[in-house]
Amino acid sequence: MNSSPVVVLCNQASPPRRRVERVVNLSYLKTGSNRPNVIIGLPKLVQSLYHLSDRVLDLIEIACYVFAADRHSLRGQKDALEYHSWARNFEFYIKVRDYSFWNNHDVKIKLSEALRYMTGDNSYSFNFQRGHTTPQVDLFDSEEFCVDSSVQTEIALFSGGLDSLVGAIQLLESGVPKVCLVSHRSGQPETIRTQDKLHDALEKEYPNRIRYYKFRSGLKEQHAKEETQRTRSFLFSSIAFALASAYRQDHFYIFENGVTSMNFPRREDLKNARASRTTHPKTIFLLKEFLSTIENKPVDIRTPFFWRTKTDVLNELKQYGKERLLPSSVSCSKTFQPFNQGTHCGICYQCLDRRFAVYGSELNDTDNKALYNTDFITEGIPDSESKTGLFGYVQQAKDFATLNGNAFYNKYLPELSEIVDYIEGEDENKKTINLAELCKRHGEQVWHAAELMRKKHDALLKPLVRGSFLDILSRRDHLKEPIERLINDISCKLDRAIPVLYRTSKPKNENKLNDAIQAFLLSEKNYFDREYPTIAFALCRTIPDHSWKDRQLLIETKYLRGNLTLPVLTNQIGADLFKYPKESKVLFVLYDPQRKIFDDVKFTTEIQSSDMRCIILIIR
Repeated sequence: MNSSPVVVLCNQASPPRRRVERVVNLSYLKTGSNRPNVIIGLPKLVQSLYHLSDRVLDLIEIACYVFAADRHSLRGQKDALEYHSWARNFEFYIKVRDYSFWNNHDVKIKLSEALRYMTGDNSYSFNFQRGHTTPQVDLFDSEEFCVDSSVQTEIALFSGGLDSLVGAIQLLESGVPKVCLVSHRSGQPETIRTQDKLHDALEKEYPNRIRYYKFRSGLKEQHAKEETQRTRSFLFSSIAFALASAYRQDHFYIFENGVTSMNFPRREDLKNARASRTTHPKTIFLLKEFLSTIENKPVDIRTPFFWRTKTDVLNELKQYGKERLLPSSVSCSKTFQPFNQGTHCGICYQCLDRRFAVYGSELNDTDNKALYNTDFITEGIPDSESKTGLFGYVQQAKDFATLNGNAFYNKYLPELSEIVDYIEGEDENKKTINLAELCKRHGEQVWHAAELMRKKHDALLKPLVRGSFLDILSRRDHLKEPIERLINDISCKLDRAIPVLYRTSKPKNENKLNDAIQAFLLSEKNYFDREYPTIAFALCRTIPDHSWKDRQLLIETKYLRGNLTLPVLTNQIGADLFKYPKESKVLFVLYDPQRKIFDDVKFTTEIQSSDMRCIILIIR
């Protein structure tokens, strides 16, 4: 975890007087020898005469600088991403136009709280300074964009994903004269092409009713170090707020289904900043509070899809008869990566969610699998991190579909407590029930989609590819707890490796056997850590002391040779189990080259049935 703050100087602001370790200078203006390193799409050549207030222009710049600093500051390496909160501390120094407003303590607190919650970072602090001036500017930096506030125009964020696409269609189908779609351009060519292609398709469906506003913001002449982009929601909302102000609206729309917005962690390591909260109800509430302070009157951020799943959203697309637009949308979270084919990686959470929803809404023939770089359904899953993500997704869906009443409430109590206070309704119990029903519907839709995937493949009469999702389903691995899968993996690897290692000569003693098993497990440690990031395991030579209580899996080796009898072995195992922590699973690796165990099934069943913590692996 990064403890020292990242000090960010913006608009040539003066640095703090103390000594600091990490300083980032950001500016979009050229002054003297200073070269701009940030793109902020404040205007070049304008047609509209409408000008935004200094306060709103400051807001846009602040949002752009926060977004640039977010992408400039690495959260951590891959192992940190898996195991730690990888939260950062930011300290901004920014020159502004409306200093008296931004220096208000309440304003800074609301801004900091909104950013801290949506990103999961440790802290955001702001030190505003006087003296920022620019030529008179307009927000709208292209000749073709002109504001006409006399015509009712609804403002909606437009990412190019499924939810924003269907949300735009919903507004257009509602009879609103015009809809202004707001997109953020950060320089990713694939994202830009997707957004433009989708807008062109919508324009053909609804001619002369769409205004399309594209705001450029990002790092200039440097590559981003961090691509999680949790502050993008703040930037997006600030642009939409400015447009709503220009159109004299007191609200704008964010279209995101409720399951994605709540984003319950799918694994224990997906906590804090790892679980995105960019459209979480609390984030939306904090943003509304902050933006209302700027406007000095209530500002509403409307989220019409909160009580819908991704499958529900696609069913609405079918109701409007606009299925043909589906392939033009892009849901992938890894558009910054080059793909060998298609427009989606096929295996990130957003891609998984899309493909299950597409099957659940029976639109899989429309959403061609050629769009995806990886077909996890019928092909092998490319890496263990992706496999872990898939298991997390389907395990959570299983929980949602099967947990009822108190079981759901008890498992997700921490997450629910941060949601119920920020959604509409006065009855907390009823809101909790509604949230449980939403999650249950999502879980059932995922498993219905999985069944449709299986039926479609069965009809092709093709064999299953080992490691594909359908293969995992057939072996029922998705129903096993992670620790069960880890034990199975370790057992399979040891069962193959140990007989080969001792094919010609047996180990001299149990210590030598332990050395070999330990060396093998250490060689596979990176694999196990990636595959099962929430489980700690250790090899035992002696009875572990209390400092090992956090070990969820302990591995004990026993070498069956000489005069060792089965009653003595059974007693040894029982004595070991008595001394091991009660919360640990214990895998006993029994190396039995002399076949002292005559009936493997009987011996294993008797031992394991006497203590549920115990798992027996017999190797010869």
